[in-house]
Amino acid sequence: MSDPSSSEGEGAEHQVEPAGSDAEDQGGPPTSRKRRRRGIPWRAMMRVSLLLAGGLLAILSLLTIWLRAELLDTDTYVSSVSAVVTSPAVEASVANVITNQIFTKVDVEAQLRDALPPKAASLAPQLADGLRSFTHTVSLRVVSSKQFEDLWIGANRRAHEQIVAVLTGQPGPHGAVSTAGGQVTLDLSSAVATVNQRLLSSGISVFQGSTVSGPNGGKVVLVKSSQLESVQGVVRVFRHLTVLLPILTVLCLAGAVFASRDRRRGLVRAGRAVVVAMVILTVLLLLIRGVYFHGVVTPNFSKDAASALFAGLVGFLRQGIVVSFLVGLVVALGAALAGPSRSAVWVRESAVGSVRFVGQHAKEGRAGLGPVGPWVGRYRAALRIGIVALGIVVLFAWSNPGVWVVLGVIFGVLLLLWAVEAISRGQPTAQGAGGGPA
Repeated sequence: MSDPSSSEGEGAEHQVEPAGSDAEDQGGPPTSRKRRRRGIPWRAMMRVSLLLAGGLLAILSLLTIWLRAELLDTDTYVSSVSAVVTSPAVEASVANVITNQIFTKVDVEAQLRDALPPKAASLAPQLADGLRSFTHTVSLRVVSSKQFEDLWIGANRRAHEQIVAVLTGQPGPHGAVSTAGGQVTLDLSSAVATVNQRLLSSGISVFQGSTVSGPNGGKVVLVKSSQLESVQGVVRVFRHLTVLLPILTVLCLAGAVFASRDRRRGLVRAGRAVVVAMVILTVLLLLIRGVYFHGVVTPNFSKDAASALFAGLVGFLRQGIVVSFLVGLVVALGAALAGPSRSAVWVRESAVGSVRFVGQHAKEGRAGLGPVGPWVGRYRAALRIGIVALGIVVLFAWSNPGVWVVLGVIFGVLLLLWAVEAISRGQPTAQGAGGGPA
């Protein structure tokens, strides 16, 4: 007589064997197949790659747009540098340059020593210092005047138009200009002549007949970089990259969102990628600032003056960084508030409470909207997408959106979304075929 338990065990074994055989026929046990399926997370790898590419392309997009604006758009460049002419540091530095240019051409101390009696010849150095101080004062008055401001803007405009002609290979409106050695210079010879004339009218004739002729006469180096000649070779590519790179940035970030199983988390990651990219670009801008100071700051052109000039040149880029940072932050916060966290739930409940209050009044009161209400309730989902898309289009279509413009567009989008929710919730649930129950 056989043991029932042993028979049951054998039967169990026989029942298990086919499953094991099928598993072996399919390439191994289920656990090993599951492990192989998880061995290469293609979706996660693609998502991370797209996020990294999107962040990098966001940085490159802003840099190329800024470079194109400053290098190839004379109006943008003049607008950047025109404000710095009123900076006290710039005025003092330009006055130093003009004073040094005048005193370089004339040995003032020697002329004073020859003009003074022999017993007073020892006073020549002190008189020369006093004359230098007076010349600097006159130069400062000149550079602080409206006449010099117009001269500064005109000189920068002419210089930039000539640089654009060199970079694009087109004939310049004011003759040829050389950027050999990677230097962009500003010609202040007319300002030097103005100071010289004022000194002459004040009775100081020691500089009469002196000029600022020569290869460096009356020139101020605004940009000194060994990379300028390399930029000249690729500047044409920038004109196309300024259109292509932003499109690729949006496509990469959108691809990262669609590659995520949870689209909401994908939006959070995309917004964070933009925010992190703008932080990295800010750090990069600080490094560029240090390199710029190293090449431009001289005893005659102070660090404060260089700082004011740099702030004017990168003002357009800084504005783009702030705008992109805000857009990324709003996208990340908006997607996060749609999540299950306690803070997100509290914010949503507070917003829904206000929506219900308005919707209830629209439903029970006399604020009837006629056919508009049912239509909004039916197409609520489509209206949400359209409002967000409209906000994005407005930001991209705006030629130079400032911080307030971005905040205004964001506020308008949120207000419209809130209005759609309030109107749709004020309709009977039977009408919410496209928008779902209230």
